[in-house]
Amino acid sequence: MVFGLFGKKKAKPRDDEHWRDRIDPAHKEALEILEASGEVEKLWLMEYHVALRFGKIDEALEILRGRIVPKLSKETYERLLGAGGSNCWASAFDLINSGYVQHTDEASLDRMVIGRIPHPSKPNVFGEIVFSGDGHLLTVAPTGAGKSQRFILPTALDYNGPILILDPKGEVYKETAWRRSWHGPVFKFAPFDDNGDSDHFNPLDFVADWDDARVLADLLLNVPEKQDFWDSSARDLVRALIIYVVKVRPGGQANIREVLRALSPSVEEFEDMLDAMRTTQEEPLVEMANALEQMSEKMRTSIYQVARTQLDVWRSQAIERVTSDTTEGWSPEFIPTSAYFNEQLVNHGFPLGGKFVESDLIRGDTPSVYLIVPPDKISSYRSILRVMLGMHLNGAIKAKQGEQDPKPLRPYLFIFDELPQLGYMELIEKAVAIARSANVRLWFFVQDLAQLRETFSKWESLLANCKAQIYFRPGDLGTAEYLSRLLGRRKDVLGSDRELATPQELMGPDFDGKAILRLAGQKPVKATLPEAFYEDEDTQDYISTQKVGIYGVPQRERGEEN
Repeated sequence: MVFGLFGKKKAKPRDDEHWRDRIDPAHKEALEILEASGEVEKLWLMEYHVALRFGKIDEALEILRGRIVPKLSKETYERLLGAGGSNCWASAFDLINSGYVQHTDEASLDRMVIGRIPHPSKPNVFGEIVFSGDGHLLTVAPTGAGKSQRFILPTALDYNGPILILDPKGEVYKETAWRRSWHGPVFKFAPFDDNGDSDHFNPLDFVADWDDARVLADLLLNVPEKQDFWDSSARDLVRALIIYVVKVRPGGQANIREVLRALSPSVEEFEDMLDAMRTTQEEPLVEMANALEQMSEKMRTSIYQVARTQLDVWRSQAIERVTSDTTEGWSPEFIPTSAYFNEQLVNHGFPLGGKFVESDLIRGDTPSVYLIVPPDKISSYRSILRVMLGMHLNGAIKAKQGEQDPKPLRPYLFIFDELPQLGYMELIEKAVAIARSANVRLWFFVQDLAQLRETFSKWESLLANCKAQIYFRPGDLGTAEYLSRLLGRRKDVLGSDRELATPQELMGPDFDGKAILRLAGQKPVKATLPEAFYEDEDTQDYISTQKVGIYGVPQRERGEEN
C-alpha cells in the first residue's frame, strides 16, 4: 500500500514549510543569493526574511536598500540585480507547450533545429528547439561565429523538402550533396569550378511574357530603391530587349549573351532591331522602338552605357558557358510542383511518390539546388546570384502550390547566406509577405543589422515578417543595442527599471555559445547553440555509416539526365 494514496490521508504540508513558494520569484531568488553569499549580518537577513514571509514588500525593500545592499560586494550586488530575470525568458515547458520543443514521436516532417534548451531537472540533457510550419527565419551572426556549421550544414543534411542554398565556398555541396541526392536530382551551379563541374541554367528559357521579362530585368540590374532616371531607363531597355530576344531569336539563341549583343549594335543592326520590334506586334516592344527612335543620340547612348555597365559580368566566358542553355530537368516552377505531387500521392494512399529504382537504389524526385560563387567574387558577380535566387523564388510563387488543398507538408526552403551582399532586391520584400501562401520558407543570414539597414530601407518590416529571429552573441554595438531594446525592460528586485540584458551583457561571456531566439508569440529564449557540424560525433558517425552503406547513391555526371 502506498501511504497517502490508499491509506490514511496525507497530511497537509505545514504553512511555514512552503511560504517561499508563495512570494515573488525575484525576492525568493534574492533571498537565496543573500543567504549563500555570507556577506549579510544575520539580524538584517532575518528582518528581510520575516518581512517577505508576511507579505510586507515595502518594508522588505527598505531593509534591502538601506541595510543590506551597502554591505554587498560588487559581484553579489550584480547577482542580486539579476534576481528574477530568468522568469522573463521562455522556459523549456513554455517551448514544449507551444510546439517549439517536440517529442520524437510527434516531430513535424518539416522541422529544422534552431537551438537547444536544458531539461528543467537535468541541466546536462538538452532538448532541441525546432522551427516548423509557416513563416520565415533570420539569423544574425558575426563573421566566424559558425552559422554554417550550426545551421546551414545540418539543415541541408536533414531537411526532407526541396531546397535552394547560396553556398559561396561550396562546402555545403561537398558535405551534403550525397545525402540530398536521396531526395532527388541535385543541381550544382558553379561557373568558376576549376574542373568545369557545373549544371547549366539559361534565365531566358523561363521568360514567357512581359511580366517574366520585368522580373528578370529587375534582377539583372542592381537598381537602388531610390532609383534615378538613368537606372530606371536602363532597366526598361533591358526588359524590352529580353522580350525582343525571346521573340525574335531562333531556338537555342535566346540567352543573356544575345541581350548584350543587342546593347552594342551597329547603325544598321539598330535599325533592323527597331523594325523587328515593330513586326512582333507586341505593344510594349512597339512603344520601346518608337521611344528609342525619338531619343537624342546622346541620351540613347547614355542609357545603353548604363545597361552595358550593369550587365558587364555576363560577358565572362565562365558565365556564358553555364547560362547559354539549361540542364535537362531543371525548372524553377517544377521544384515546388514536384513536392506537391509527392504529397498528393501519399494523401491518396500510394507509397511516397516520385520514387524510382536505380541500380537497386531508391531515389526521389524532390530537387536540390546549390549556387556556388566564391566569396571574393560575390560582390562582382551579384547580378548572376540575384538572377538565380530571384528566378527560383519567383518560379515558386508563380506555381502557387500553397493554394492547393492539401498543400505540401515540406515547404520549399531558400537559404540566403550573406543576403546583403546581393544588394537591394524588391522581390525579397514582396516574398516575405506573400511567399507563405506559395509554401515557401525563406531563411536569411546577415552579419549584423547595419548591413540589413543599409540594403533595405524597410528592414524592420522584413524583420517583422520573420517568425523566428536568431541572434548569435553580437559582434558590434549597434546590433547589441537593438537586441537589448528588442528584449525589453523589467523591474529588478530593488524596484528599479532595467534592461532584461544590457548591450554589454549581450556582447560578454555570459552569452558565449548562446543564441537569443525571438519566436512568434513567445517570451525571448536564451538558447544554447546547436552542436557544430564537424564536432557533433553522432552526425559524423551517421554520415560515415551511410556513405559506405547500401544507400550511397552515385554522383550524377553533369549533363546526365536525372
